Amino acid sequence: MEWNENNEFKKIKRELSIKTIVKIIIYSLLTMLLLAFLVDVIYNDELANSVIRMNERFYYFCVMNKETIISVTCIIIILGYMYIFLRKLIGNIEIILIAIDKLLKNPEQEIDLPESLLSIENRLNKIRIDLITSRNEAKEAESKKNDLIVYMAHDLKTPLTSIIGYLTLL
Repeated sequence: MEWNENNEFKKIKRELSIKTIVKIIIYSLLTMLLLAFLVDVIYNDELANSVIRMNERFYYFCVMNKETIISVTCIIIILGYMYIFLRKLIGNIEIILIAIDKLLKNPEQEIDLPESLLSIENRLNKIRIDLITSRNEAKEAESKKNDLIVYMAHDLKTPLTSIIGYLTLL
């Protein structure tokens, strides 16, 4: 059972990692293409004219280091995307922790998580059912123990009452 649970955790971890990495790569590539297209095609003349009017040395610096400036800009954008997606991932972890707290405080209420966390939702609901079953079994065992004590007390009391009655007669 533990081997299967460990594989399920690895599967969830792998899915989340792959989704996050793929999103970062796709968004980063699209942003780099859009940035290159905007800088080189659409706003090339406007940017060049406005920069050369501001400072001619800065214009030549930008022309000579164009690839570096675009690369640094893309790296900053990639870091921004990583921050956004990691923040979302941490948000999912917070949702799971809230669901676990809810499970511990009120196990009768079913756990409901977003669609992306469906396998974790199923797992938590299975744990919820196991917890309810365990609590019911514990209550039943406690009830049986109390009944056993009552019956034993009655069974011991009946012969003792007879013995006391015989002794009183004697």
